[in-house]
Amino acid sequence: MEICKAFSFQLSGGDPTSEIQKLAAMFACLEQCGFTVPDFIQASILIIAIPQKWDQILTWLLSYYLLDKLKYSVVVRATSKPASSMAHSTVTRALALWAHI
Repeated sequence: MEICKAFSFQLSGGDPTSEIQKLAAMFACLEQCGFTVPDFIQASILIIAIPQKWDQILTWLLSYYLLDKLKYSVVVRATSKPASSMAHSTVTRALALWAHI
């Protein structure tokens, strides 16, 4: 059942911290049951969950990474504080993220 919850997961558009923690808990629960979700799939699920008003984040992610090379941790960092970072330009955001990769 956790896999169904994970595939239907959506970010609300507010502070995503607790929502991302819930998604991580779903992945952990699946792993405890013997079903490991590959990192690429975890990243894809989180990308699909990004709200439309954060399209800038999605555009940035997909312009710098091939989809099959994208990591869950990168998507988590990119969505960690979108409300405050949306005031910055895409270039500023990209430079900040590159510093942590």
